[in-house]
Amino acid sequence: MTERSGVTWRWNGGSPKAAARPIQDELDARVRLAAETLRGAIVESIGESTREHGPSLPGTPPHADTGRLRQSVFAVDNGDGSATIGAAARYAGYLEAGTTRMDPRPFLVPALLNNQHRLERILGFPLHVDVNAWE
Repeated sequence: MTERSGVTWRWNGGSPKAAARPIQDELDARVRLAAETLRGAIVESIGESTREHGPSLPGTPPHADTGRLRQSVFAVDNGDGSATIGAAARYAGYLEAGTTRMDPRPFLVPALLNNQHRLERILGFPLHVDVNAWE
């Protein structure tokens, strides 16, 4: 006689897909919260009024002028366990990366890096951020 050992797994009703739904819902909720948290951090990183404090220094987040950049910061739930966070102002990329005539005033990547541990606590897993991917 052959001895066997193992575990028998039985679902008490419902499909495995239905059993995984609450886990996916929790992950989706965490992704949405992390995305909104990062969006808020980006908005907060944009400095005070240029009129009152002068232009931002190279390498620091831009100062607000009209408020358009702040208003253009968005977080979109992609519906697949991911989110897209960015700024829609047409000049946002120029501020982030700089141009041949202006040094960068980054605000997206620094907000991500400065809030990485906070986002990891929300998500429940570590983020692997490759800043070089944006260069």
